[in-house]
Order: sequence, then structure tokens, then C-alpha cells
Amino acid sequence: MSLSNEESSLAEPLLPSQSTVNDQEDDRQCDDNPPQSRNVRLTLIFTLLAFAGRSMWNQSVLSTYVFLLRHNDVEAVGFITAAMGLSQLVVSFPVGFLADRYRRDTMIKVASAIGICSISLIYVAILKDSYVWLTLALSVWGAFWGTANTSLAALFADSIPQGERSKYFTQRAMLVNTGAMLGPTTALILFALLGDEWTLQECGLVITVGNTLCFPALLMLCLFDDDATESDSVIERVEESQIIPDSEANDTIDDEHEDYNSSDLFGLPKYWMIPILIATADVISGLGSGMSVRYFPIFFVTNLKLSPVNVQVLYILASLSGICFKYYAQRASKSWGRCRVTVFFKWIALSLMLTMILSYHLLWPTWFTCALFVLRTSIMNSTTPLTKSLLMDVVPKKSRAKWSALESVSMFSWSGSAALGGVLVGLKGILFNFIITALIQFLATLPLLAIVTRDPVEEEYRAPRPNHGRIPPQQIFSYAVVQVNDVVEEEHLSEQKNSLKGEKRL
Repeated sequence: MSLSNEESSLAEPLLPSQSTVNDQEDDRQCDDNPPQSRNVRLTLIFTLLAFAGRSMWNQSVLSTYVFLLRHNDVEAVGFITAAMGLSQLVVSFPVGFLADRYRRDTMIKVASAIGICSISLIYVAILKDSYVWLTLALSVWGAFWGTANTSLAALFADSIPQGERSKYFTQRAMLVNTGAMLGPTTALILFALLGDEWTLQECGLVITVGNTLCFPALLMLCLFDDDATESDSVIERVEESQIIPDSEANDTIDDEHEDYNSSDLFGLPKYWMIPILIATADVISGLGSGMSVRYFPIFFVTNLKLSPVNVQVLYILASLSGICFKYYAQRASKSWGRCRVTVFFKWIALSLMLTMILSYHLLWPTWFTCALFVLRTSIMNSTTPLTKSLLMDVVPKKSRAKWSALESVSMFSWSGSAALGGVLVGLKGILFNFIITALIQFLATLPLLAIVTRDPVEEEYRAPRPNHGRIPPQQIFSYAVVQVNDVVEEEHLSEQKNSLKGEKRL
């Protein structure tokens, strides 16, 4: 859409009236606070509900349940996680292609049906106490997340104006943490009522209740609509508009920064370089995280001898502090850039990880080791929305679902490395596994360092708001002076023409 049909520009020499000034104020406020797409609201609500149910069983209880089910076999934990990641990887790329080529909301509705099937299989697995059925159920869960995440992330980005994505991506990540806090809180209450012991029966009940709580979120997926990005949001007006002020009136928003088409590192244009390096960093980071995340609960149970209630408290605190760190990370990125903040926060988290390992090795108080875990987890995960929003800013709308599918590669590296982590725990012990995790996560920050100087602050991505040819209130006086001068000049020219006509008649 172009403003050529709307803009009267400053062509007509009319002084604005008071009512026009009031309209200008209202328009300016509306432009500064664009209407929020229905898809954005639905995504935020879905995120809260889905992760409240998922975190109840997937964070700490699932690992312990598998550990007990397979008679203290840590490798079984890794293999079942790898099955879930593999199914997500296999599904996500075809879904990303279909979501970009056809409709994203159709794939989201398909994800809803897959999610309902996965919950049904979970019920059967818990009823039978069967590792095989549980592996099948989690594989279907992986297919659900591969379908839902790929399409939903792209539709979510489509519905947010350029330059504001880190804000809404951070809000969504904060809701992930809120859900991840509500889930363990519910699990804590159940464990307290059931006797606060790690048994198959107690863990199985918590897993069943957590899956049941996911039903409302799955049903919400049927409410998403691709057309809402145009009718409820200004994103189509801004991103697909051909309007950039002054001399760039014919450029699209995706081509707003000319330097993104220039060659840069390794001869690649910035258009490709930044997404590739971000995706590389995410895959490496997922590889490191997967080696340890599933084994923290086992570390708490077997090494620190924590009860189920105490473990849930740790995850609640990690989620609560994660909300705070996500907020401050997003605020800091406005001044320092998203890559700089991401690297800095990850290095802090790595230092806390190594200190946690040292504290356990030196037999420091258990509460101190747990506090380090809480800080490390919340800081390490606080920058995810920054890199995701940067990725969505620099890739065109038509390719966002494909790039979102790369998250499944990260998930697979996370899940596949869980199997490797189980082998390492069996061979060298759980602390050695944590050290390797820290080393890999440090390597994951190196690709981001390559684009630190090429990542402008997000305000530079903000799309210009069309003013429909209206005059900002602060410029009314100077505009009036110009208009008066134009009127005087036109009257003077008219007098000259009349005098010339009179001379010709004589």
C-alpha cells in the first residue's frame, strides 16, 4: 500500500483549524501506540497456558520418572529426549515450507490435532508404566512442537510492526517463565499432598495432570487467523508499504537498510550473514544445553538429596528471576544492541555455572549451590527473545516460517546431545558433563561476536509511521508563516498578471 493516494502532503495552502490540530494529536498518539493484532494477544495467552501445563511435567518430573522407570539408567533419559527432538526436526522443515507457501493458521490447526493425540498417548504410557509408549508419546509431542512453533513464531512476527519485535518477543518469553513458574507451583502442591517422595506413582500423576492442563492451550490454536495480520494490525501498512520518507519513497521496509545487501563477512551479504550466524549460535548453544538440562533434576535428587518440593521451589525461583532478567536484557538492548547484551549475559551465566560446579566439589553449603543454579539458569535463558527478534527483523516476511524451522534444528541438537550427555554421565560423572556444557556454550557465543559491531540498536529498524499528510502540532506556527508568505506571493503574482493584461488592452 502506498501513501500516494492518501497524502495531500503540504500542497494546499490552508492553515489548520483547532479541530484538525486535535485530530493530529490523536493520530500521533495512535501511530506511537499501534493497535495490537489479535494474533499477538492469542499467542501470548497460548504461551502462558501451554507452558504452565508443560513445565509441570517436562522440567524436572519427566527426567526423574524415566530415571526411576528404567531403574536409575541415566542414558534412558537422554534417548527418550533425543526421540522427541528428532521428531520435531523431521516435521518442522516441511511445515515451514507449507506455512510460507500457503497459510500459517492451517498448520497451527493441524498442530492442535497432533497435540491432542500426544496427550492421549501420554495417558496410555503412564497407565502402563511403559517406556516404549512414553517414547512414542513424546515423539508425537515433538511433532506437535515442530508444527506449532514453526508456524506460530512466523505468524507472531508477521503481526508485530518492525522495530518492536524484541518488546513482544520478550513479553512472550516472560510469559514462558511465568508459565514455567505456575507449573512447578502446581506440582509442588501435588507432591506435598502425596507425601513428598520420588516414586513412579507420584511422578506419573503429576505428568498426567500437567498434560491435562495443556488442553485449553491446544484448543486456542484453532482461533488463529492469517488475515488478522492485515485487519487488526498496522504491520501490513508499515512492512509491506512502499513508503519510506523523503527520497526512499519507493523502497520496501525489508530493503530499508541498504547495507544489508552489501557483502560482508566471508563474502556473504548481511542479509544472509546475520541469520546464518544467529542460527549457528543457537544450534551450538542447544547442543551444550541439552547435555545438562535433563540431568539437573537427577543431580538434585542423587547428589544434593533434595525432595520433590525443594526441586520445584528451585524451578519456581529460576522462572521468577528469569522474568526479571529478560526484562532488563531487553531494556539494555535498546542502548547496547541485542548481540552485545546476549554475549555479555551468556558469559556471566557461564561463570556462574563453573562456580556452581566448584561449590559442589568443595562441599560448600547446598543452598549456595542451588542459588548459583537459579541465577545461572535465569541469566542464560534471558537473551533468547533478543536473538529471535533480531532474526525476524533481518529476514523477509515470506521466509520467516522457514527460518523459524531452524529452531527445531536447535531443539534436535539439544535433544540429541541429551543422549550424549547420558553417556558422559555414565562414563565420567555428572560434573564432567556440566563442564563440557559450559565449554560448548562459550563456543556458541563466538558467532555472535562476529556480528556485534554489525547489530544496530533496534530503534534503527523501527518503521516510519505515515502521518497522512498532517502537520505535527509543534510545527504549526512555522507552517502558518510559510503559508501566509505563499498567499502573499500568489496575490503579488496575480496583481502583476492583471497589470500586464491592462497594459496589453491599452
